[in-house]
Amino acid sequence: MSTYLAQEQIDFAIEQLPIDLRFSAQASFGDYSMPVMPWGGKNKLARKPLSLAEALATILRNMQIPAIQEITVTAPGFLNFRLNRPFIGQVIIERVLDAGADFGQNDTGVGTKIVVEHTNINSNKAAHVGHLRNSCIGDSVVRMLRSQGYHVEAQNYIDDSGVQVADVVMGFTLLQKGELQLPGGNE
Repeated sequence: MSTYLAQEQIDFAIEQLPIDLRFSAQASFGDYSMPVMPWGGKNKLARKPLSLAEALATILRNMQIPAIQEITVTAPGFLNFRLNRPFIGQVIIERVLDAGADFGQNDTGVGTKIVVEHTNINSNKAAHVGHLRNSCIGDSVVRMLRSQGYHVEAQNYIDDSGVQVADVVMGFTLLQKGELQLPGGNE
């Protein structure tokens, strides 16, 4: 954008332009689209959005950005980007291999404690594949948080019988206080 402003001899603070890169509404437009309509008009760059998009597309194409396979323009003023997937895939693979086991780790969560409670199979009912799913998801969340530096306490309450246990405890409490009368008497 600064190249365009310099070429057109426009004195404008580039920070005032909203950047709205989004997934394309249609796959035929590309992977991402960016509207430049808000940049046009007399209060901004004083150019028609379509001609502004075409000028920017030319500049970006000339930059030959390896991660971008194609740049197109659609009315009323969208820049459309199609990614160079093989190139991006190769870059990602190289970064993962270079980092090894440390790939994706950082210290964002250092000093923060998180409790993750997961699975909690009710022992009064049969276990099923959904419990295995929840266990895998819970364990994965724990490991991802730890890789970001969080101190994670994983909890799995075994034999959590649910509401029925609370009902029994409350019943015994009321019975002991004499506030509950059993059908055959309290003896």
